[in-house]
Amino acid sequence: MLYLLESEINDTQIDKGKLMYSFLQSKSELGFDEVRALLTSQGVVDLDHSIELLLWFGFLGIKDKTSHIEEYSFNVKYNITKLITKARMGNAFVIHKGFHTALSIQ
Repeated sequence: MLYLLESEINDTQIDKGKLMYSFLQSKSELGFDEVRALLTSQGVVDLDHSIELLLWFGFLGIKDKTSHIEEYSFNVKYNITKLITKARMGNAFVIHKGFHTALSIQ
């Protein structure tokens, strides 16, 4: 699944397919600043665009801090602005469970 997503992203955004590897051995739930720090540590400069891309393709989602429900782009009709706004309000980013094994997510 990881390789397929990498190929899919590279088809639309050349050299962005490796973004997911920034999360190798990370926690499954991350704050906004933690996601930015992980991407920055791997040399990613266009952080906002990269986060939006990871949300769009369903690698990242948002976990509501009250209901604990996870939402991904496909749950909100690809309204990335809604997901980003929720993250900025203190809701955690979550890495889709389908990538946990491949990336040794904790």
